[in-house]
Amino acid sequence: MQTQRTVRFGAEEAEVPIGSHICLLYRSDEERDRIAVPFVREGVRDGASCRYVVDDQTAEHLRQGLMAAGVNVASVEASRQLQILTAGDTYLRKAPFNYREMLAFWDVVVEEVRAANLPYSRCAGETAFLQHGAPGLERFMEYEAQLNNYIPKVPLVVLCLYNLLKLSGDLVAGVLQTHPYAVMGGVLIRNPYYVPPDRFLAQYKPHIASA
Repeated sequence: MQTQRTVRFGAEEAEVPIGSHICLLYRSDEERDRIAVPFVREGVRDGASCRYVVDDQTAEHLRQGLMAAGVNVASVEASRQLQILTAGDTYLRKAPFNYREMLAFWDVVVEEVRAANLPYSRCAGETAFLQHGAPGLERFMEYEAQLNNYIPKVPLVVLCLYNLLKLSGDLVAGVLQTHPYAVMGGVLIRNPYYVPPDRFLAQYKPHIASA
């Protein structure tokens, strides 16, 4: 198991262990940015490698928010401490979507962290692409559940961002059941709706997205 060193989560004083899997449910750009920007900023301050998958905003919007929060974006991008990616670089890089492909992506991130002797990697991913129903995405919650067998063993802190205005109710339920930590009303909490992965997967039925 990953040593349970804790790190500051973001804007608030809350801390999370390295090896944490967190969801943010939001309804506006402002609500997202209040959590996501400080989350990345703290990773930069920690000397962690940082990856952010933009899908519900532009890369330039994220850069502007980070600069306003005091991050030297040009420097950390040039050094590759911060990498701003897209869904096409990550979740949708191969079709159909398969959680094993994404675990292979995370293996590369972890190998880079260990090779560079970094403290950990802090990663955030937006998920607006789920509304489009690309092949394999009906099994996305299977991937989220499988992450709970993976992330606690490696030097990662992962924040998954979900826009409530772009998700169906049953998908929101799956999100809540597959994240041990959640940000609700701007506050990080231990998620009372979390279901351990073995139990979740035993009753899991793929979600069929509407067009």
